[in-house]
Formats: sequence, C-alpha cells, structure tokens
Amino acid sequence: MKTRLMLLIAATVLLVLVLFGVVMVVQKPRTDNLLYGTFMNRSISPDIFPQKAVRFPGGFKNYALVSDTIPNEQGSEKIVERWTDSGGSSWYKVQATMSNGYKFLALFKVSKSGTQLELVSKQVLDFASKNFPTKIDPTAAMYRIWYREVK
Repeated sequence: MKTRLMLLIAATVLLVLVLFGVVMVVQKPRTDNLLYGTFMNRSISPDIFPQKAVRFPGGFKNYALVSDTIPNEQGSEKIVERWTDSGGSSWYKVQATMSNGYKFLALFKVSKSGTQLELVSKQVLDFASKNFPTKIDPTAAMYRIWYREVK
C-alpha cells in the first residue's frame, strides 16, 4: 500500500513537472517593447540612412530602400536603459555593433502610440564610454526618424 501511494505521488509530481514544462515551452514570451518591429521612412535619402529598419530582440536589419528584401547592414544591440517619460513616450539607451564591427551608442524615443521612432547615435571605439547622446535633436547629423509599418 505504501509503495503504491509513493508511486502515485511520484507519478503525480512527474506529470505536474511535465505539464508545467510543456506550458513553459509553448507559452510565447510577452513583450511590450515598442522598440521592436518594422519602421520606415521613404523620404530618407538611401545614400545617407536606410529607409527601412527591422528591429527585434538583440538585433536589427537595415534596408537602403523600403522595397529591398536584402539588408544593406545589420547588427546586434543591447538595451542598457529604458524609461517612460511623463508624456508616455518610451526611451532607450542602446549599445549597437554593426556586422562590420563599428560600435555605436544610441538614444531612441518611441512615441506613446508606438508609431514613430526617433534616434540619435554616435560612433564609439568601445562601450567603456558611457557617453550616450543626451537628447533627440532633429538637427543632429546622426538623427533619424521612422514610422511603424502599418499592414
């Protein structure tokens, strides 16, 4: 009787662990990160900045033209700070490394609605520098603005 009870308890625990594990694998992570998605701006000269950016956790792909299917540049990135201002816009400080090895520090601002992304970036030699841009300045040389793709 004791053996049966122990086997029943062990089987129940095993079943719970398996079900919990399956639920954990099947359940997709929830993200409220407005920085991710596809953003574009057809009025940007592709000779200066890409017209389309596809952003995802840990990286990005940039396309010279909105119609391009092959990225002209890509890289990895790490969000080092995130906050929301009093107007509801989301701000991000990001360290980015392009596939060619160039490193950038960037300040991103995503509108409260999530439809507009602005950024200012600066190239650095390494990430030891914590000299992030301090404001979104539309007159800055490395300023860009994109709008979320609407399907």
